[in-house]
Amino acid sequence: MTAQFRIFPNFAALARPFQLRQGTTTPNTFRQCISEWWRRIRERNELGKLGHRDLADFMCSKADARAETSKWFWQA
Repeated sequence: MTAQFRIFPNFAALARPFQLRQGTTTPNTFRQCISEWWRRIRERNELGKLGHRDLADFMCSKADARAETSKWFWQA
């Protein structure tokens, strides 16, 4: 699994995409995928709670945060 950087407007975030191919799904890869989804849920919930000043610390607007928090947990 390789990490990739994706660009969130004015903010670089570490994205860890999973590619579950048919025939290669094991309990370990399934567990990693679920763990990643829970991490995204937690981080997006925290992002939604931040105020304008906190978001300004890492150059992110409230609209950018709203766009990120509106994504489903499986969307990177």
